[in-house]
Amino acid sequence: MESKKLRKVILASALASVMAVTGVQTAFAAQTQQTSQLAIEDLTLQPGADTTQINLNWYADTAAAGVKVKFTDGKNTITADATTQPAVEGKIACKATVSGLASDTKYTYSISEDGGVTWSREYTYKTPAQGEFTFGFVGDPQLNNGSEDKNSAVFSADGTTKAGWNDTLKALAERNVNLIASAGDQVNDTNGGSEAEYSELFSSEVLQQIPFAAAVGNHDRHDGFLYHYNLPNEQDVSSIVNNTTTAAAQEVTTDKGNYFYSFNNALFVVLNDSSYPSNTEEAKPYIEAFRQTLTNAVSTYPDYKWLFIQHHKSTESVAQHVADRDIQYYVEAGFEKLMDEFRVDVVLAGHDHVYARTYAMSNGQRVSALTDSYEDPQGTVYLTCNTGSGLKYYNIFDTEKLYVKDNADYPYLANGLTGSQEYLKGVYPLSTAVAQQDKIPGYTVVNVTDSKITFSTYSTYDNPATPDFNEAADSIDTFTITKSAPEQPTDAPTDEPTDAPTDAPTYEPTDAPTDVPTDAPTNAPTSSTPKTTTTTSGGTPTASTTTATGKVATGDSANVAIMLLILAAAAGTVFIVRRKIKAD
Repeated sequence: MESKKLRKVILASALASVMAVTGVQTAFAAQTQQTSQLAIEDLTLQPGADTTQINLNWYADTAAAGVKVKFTDGKNTITADATTQPAVEGKIACKATVSGLASDTKYTYSISEDGGVTWSREYTYKTPAQGEFTFGFVGDPQLNNGSEDKNSAVFSADGTTKAGWNDTLKALAERNVNLIASAGDQVNDTNGGSEAEYSELFSSEVLQQIPFAAAVGNHDRHDGFLYHYNLPNEQDVSSIVNNTTTAAAQEVTTDKGNYFYSFNNALFVVLNDSSYPSNTEEAKPYIEAFRQTLTNAVSTYPDYKWLFIQHHKSTESVAQHVADRDIQYYVEAGFEKLMDEFRVDVVLAGHDHVYARTYAMSNGQRVSALTDSYEDPQGTVYLTCNTGSGLKYYNIFDTEKLYVKDNADYPYLANGLTGSQEYLKGVYPLSTAVAQQDKIPGYTVVNVTDSKITFSTYSTYDNPATPDFNEAADSIDTFTITKSAPEQPTDAPTDEPTDAPTDAPTYEPTDAPTDVPTDAPTNAPTSSTPKTTTTTSGGTPTASTTTATGKVATGDSANVAIMLLILAAAAGTVFIVRRKIKAD
């Protein structure tokens, strides 16, 4: 009898235990359900001061309190409180910096907006390994809550800029980039900014996994930029750029958006040139703000191997903004002199919705041959990227749509002359080595080691009209920069740069255009058999032909004697070819 009672007691205890466990599981399930319902709005990762940090930015309802984020690698957990600021109606902007991250480590992270009682779903972020890394370069996604350029060669699935942008981000993620650097104009609306456009900009989960570093573009000059970005090492330049020092200081972002970050062996400096100076004097305070930012960057991180500049308005481009006076004034005030002074390796820019890269440039002159392999260049390479979403494409030599048709002084052209009308005759800027407009969204993948950088540019989509070449899989332009001994800037430049090219380059270029195309370069593919250049093992440029459709414009080459003759004629023309033919 006692044994039966004992069995009943045991069974009752077991039943109670099961019920207790079931209750815990039910409560846990309820908590999990509650957590999954905490939606995080406009969340994006952004670089920290260096790779041991990561910055986050997102929106929360104004009722949120005790906003924080936690990162864990499965063993250690890092929790950081977020700062908040009032944003658009009903929202606060939340900014958090997480420090103490280990390299080459996968973290999961989540966000709480109630002091840690409830957490969002988990997101993931993997820190880069030390040393070699890869980043993506994009420009002008300019999300518009609408359609892509009606003249696009290839459209996204639904023809919207949101789909085009998200496809570009997906392509970058598939190429395993550790960072995405943008040249500005992330959104389109210039009248105060559009929250709907920002929601589209941050709609891809890629930006919750890969840090996104944005420059201020002329379409970003509104409060929305201040709400949506958490910038590392942002510089206070308000005493340099303000309404007293320059009449161009008209926007809430005027003295914002100048910052820098260290990423392994590279130093990135982001400059805000989104304002519109109406003369050279008005541009000078901005140059001084850039100088202060650069000075502080190189003193904070003196051991960098490579120095990149991110900014918006390309000073070395080829399309419809090529003769803009505000850009001319930035150049005349000393923008490119500053690049020379600090021995910048590469300047990354946008604004002109076209792809272009330059010779290595210094002192306003070419200091390299026409090449895909810059060896210890004694100057800076300027790279302009096409739109990352397909919003709109700008044409090269467009007589109707060139923004400034009456500028006689700018751009500086390869035939030694200047100005809009001379450019419209089909003469490229002096700096232009490669130019391309295929009217497909694009991006550049940059691999960085201690001694070499490799740039490979792709289109987001393949163009069915060009079956012999896959623009999405095969690089439309690849080049390298190699340095045997990376250099840091000196206190003062060796040579004082000039504002404009002189009749005789400071350093005599080894190449110059030779052949004049029968037809002026076009912006859309053609079914011609263009001539391009290849380089033999001895380094002497030779002519070759290939059946291809018009895609990439490259400068042709010749010896110095022929160069001088050509410059006296109509030098500066470049060939539109589908892709460059490499030597075997």
